[in-house]
Amino acid sequence: MKTYLIFLVALMTFSGCGKFLEEKPRQKLATISTKEDLWALLNNENIFNAMSLVGEDLSDNYYLTDNTWNSIANISFRNKYTWDVTANDDVAWSMLYHRVYYANVVLESAGALRDKLSDSDYKEIVATAKFYRSLSFFELMTLFSLPYDGKSNADRLGIPLRTSSDINVKFKRSDISASYKQIIGDLEECVEDLPLLSQIKTRPGKLAVWALLARVYLSIGQYTQAFEYSRLVIEQKPELLDYSTVDEKKDNPFGRYNVEVIHATSNYSQLLTRQNCYVDTLLYAGYGDDDCRKKLYFVKEGDNKVRFRGSYAQDNDIQFTGSTIGEMYLILVESSLKISGKKDDGIKRLNYFLKSRYETGKSPDIPYGEEELRDLILSERRKELVFRNRRYEDVKRLNLEGYNITFTRKLADREYLLKPNALAYALLIPLEAINYSGIIQNSR
Repeated sequence: MKTYLIFLVALMTFSGCGKFLEEKPRQKLATISTKEDLWALLNNENIFNAMSLVGEDLSDNYYLTDNTWNSIANISFRNKYTWDVTANDDVAWSMLYHRVYYANVVLESAGALRDKLSDSDYKEIVATAKFYRSLSFFELMTLFSLPYDGKSNADRLGIPLRTSSDINVKFKRSDISASYKQIIGDLEECVEDLPLLSQIKTRPGKLAVWALLARVYLSIGQYTQAFEYSRLVIEQKPELLDYSTVDEKKDNPFGRYNVEVIHATSNYSQLLTRQNCYVDTLLYAGYGDDDCRKKLYFVKEGDNKVRFRGSYAQDNDIQFTGSTIGEMYLILVESSLKISGKKDDGIKRLNYFLKSRYETGKSPDIPYGEEELRDLILSERRKELVFRNRRYEDVKRLNLEGYNITFTRKLADREYLLKPNALAYALLIPLEAINYSGIIQNSR
C-alpha cells in the first residue's frame, strides 16, 4: 500500500502529457490488490473532485484590472483572459486526461480483481469510475470541441476517447457525435449500480448521474432528455434553500455540503481569486435589491467594484462546480419551453424556485409570453450559476440558437473579443499531445 500511495503522489506532480505518458501503468496496477485500494483512489478528491475552471476563466462573469493582469506571471493565465490560448499553453488537457487515466486504472483493476470483490462492490466501483471518466470527457468536449447542435455538425472533431490506461494505445479524435454517445452511454449504463444519493457528497449517486445527464443534454440542445433527467432529480430531492434565511453576515454564507448539493466538486483559479477579480458590472446590476443572491453572493468594495463570495465550497478562493438542486430546476424550466405541453409545469417549478431566492413575497412576476419567459429563465440561470463553470458552455449552446453573445475584455486601450461561434471556442490542443499522438489540431 505504501508503494501505491507513493505512486499516487508522484503521478500527481506531472504537469505535461509527455511526462505523464512515460509512466508504465501495467507495473503500477500490480500494487492495487484490494477493494480498499480501489476506493482509496476513487476517494482522492485532488484527482476526482477537482474540476477544471477553464470555462469560468474564459467567461464574461468577471474582469481584471490592467495592473492585476500585468502582474500575473503565468502566460497561460494571461492568454486565457484574452481568449488567446496557444498550443504552448496546456490549458486543462493534461489534468483532465490524468483523471481519465485514473478512472481507466480503476476499471481495469476492478476487472482484474473481479473474483475478490462482491457483486455490489464491483458494480459500484465500476459505476463510480465511469461517472468520473464521463465527466472528464464532457469537460474536454466543452473546452476542445466546437458546440454540437445534435444533428447537422455531428461529424466535427470531438476528443480522443481514451478507454485504456495503456499509453501505448493511441486514440484518434472521435467525431462530436461519437464523443457524446460515449459520455451519455457510460452514464446511462452506470446509474443502476449506484445508491440514490451517496452519503458522501464527494462521491456520485444516481442523482449525480441524472444531474450530469441533464446538464450534458442541455448543452447539446436535446431538451426533452434534459427535462426528463432534471425531473427525476427533483422528484427525489425537491428541497431548495430559502435564501432569505441564510446569514448574510458570514464571510462564507453557504455551507459546503448544504441541502442543495447533489455532488460536490470545486477548484482554484488564479484569475478568479477574490483578491484578483471583480464581478462584471452589468451582471451585478441584474440583481435587484429584493434578490437575496445580491447580498449573499457578493460584497461591494467602494462605489463601483464588487467581489464574489457565494461559493458553495465555503471558501473565497475555491469555486464550487458541482451539481445542485437549484440548477436542476433551471434546466427543467428552460427545457419545458421546448416541449409541447410542459410549459405550465415549468412555470410552476420556476415559481417555487424564485420564491426560494427572493425576499418573502417579492419574487418577480412570471410572464407567459414565450420570449419574455425564456429571457427571465436565462437571466435567472446566469445569476444562479455565476462562478460555477457553466457560463462558457451555456454561451456556446445559446449562440448556436442565434443569441449572438459576444464576450468582451478591455485592457489599457485595447479591446479583445470572442465572437459568436468563433473557432476559438475550441481551444488549441497542447503541442505535446499533438506531437505524441498525431491527433488533428483545432483550426484557427
